[in-house]
Amino acid sequence: MTPEMPGDKGTAVDPMTPEVPEEGTVVDPMTPEVPEEGTVVDPMTPETLGDEGTAIDPINPETPSEGENAVDPIVPDNPAGDGGAVEPAVPDQGSSDSAEGDGTVSDTGDEENGDPEAVSCFVLDETGMLCGFLPEYAEIPDGCLTLPAECTGIRRGAFSGCGAGILELYIPAGAVTIEEGALADLISLEWIDVEYGNPGYVSDCGVLFDSTMSVLLAFPAAWTDVYAVPPGVARIADRAFDGTSIYRLDIRECTGLSFGQNVFGSSGGSGIQVAVPEPEMEMYAGMLAGYAVTLTK
Repeated sequence: MTPEMPGDKGTAVDPMTPEVPEEGTVVDPMTPEVPEEGTVVDPMTPETLGDEGTAIDPINPETPSEGENAVDPIVPDNPAGDGGAVEPAVPDQGSSDSAEGDGTVSDTGDEENGDPEAVSCFVLDETGMLCGFLPEYAEIPDGCLTLPAECTGIRRGAFSGCGAGILELYIPAGAVTIEEGALADLISLEWIDVEYGNPGYVSDCGVLFDSTMSVLLAFPAAWTDVYAVPPGVARIADRAFDGTSIYRLDIRECTGLSFGQNVFGSSGGSGIQVAVPEPEMEMYAGMLAGYAVTLTK
C-alpha cells in the first residue's frame, strides 16, 4: 500500500493502515489520491520545532557582553594566600586508626627520647664463637662474667688486652669449642666454672679440663699457693699456666705427662718449683728446658 499524498502545503500526513477485509471479500488495491490538475504538491518534510520555515540555531555558551570584563576560569582556593606552593597533606603517623588501617608503624618516640639500642659486650662471629670482648659495655657483678647462652665457644685472643677485673668466668653448656690459650689473657681470674651438661668441658676446683679430665686446658692466673695436677691428666695445654701466680706445681701423680707449646706463656714460669717423679726427673728436665722453673722431687 502506498501512503496517501499530503493535502495542505507543508502538512505531514500519517500513513493509512488498510482495513482487513472480511473473509471471502475481494478488495481492490488502494491508490493514492491524485491532486487536481495544475496543483503543485510540496514533498513531505519533517516537522520543525519552530514556526514554519524558521531555522533553529544551535545553543552556544554565553559570552560576556561587549565591554564587560572577561571571566576568569575557576581555580581552587590557595590556602597560603600568597601564591606559594602548597605542601601535600601528610597523614598523622601517630594515630591508632592509620596504624591499624594501612599497616603503618607508629612512631614510638624512642629515638627522640634518646634511648640507644643496647650494645653487647660479647663479640660473636657467625658461628657463635666468642672472638672479642668489650669491657666498657660489660656488667660484671662481684667480678663474675657469665658468657651468653648462645655462645658456642671461645677463640684464642678473645680477651686480649681486656681481661683485667674478671675474677670468675662462667661457661655455658653450649660452649663446646674452647681453643687452647683462649683464657690466658684473663690475668685476674681466680675461678672457672662450667655449666652442668656441657659435653666438652668440666671444671674441677675452678680449673678447666676437657670432659675426660685428661687435658688441663686453663688454670686461673690469680690463683696463689700450690697446685697438684690430678693423676689422670695426660697433657697440659698451650698457655694453660700463662701468668700463673702459684709458686709450686706438683705433677708427681701423673704418668707420661706432656706439655703444649709455651705452657707457661710470656712469664716463662717466673721461677716456680715443679715437683716431678724422681725416676722421670731427667725426662722432665728436657721437656721443660728453656722455662724459668726449678725441678724438685
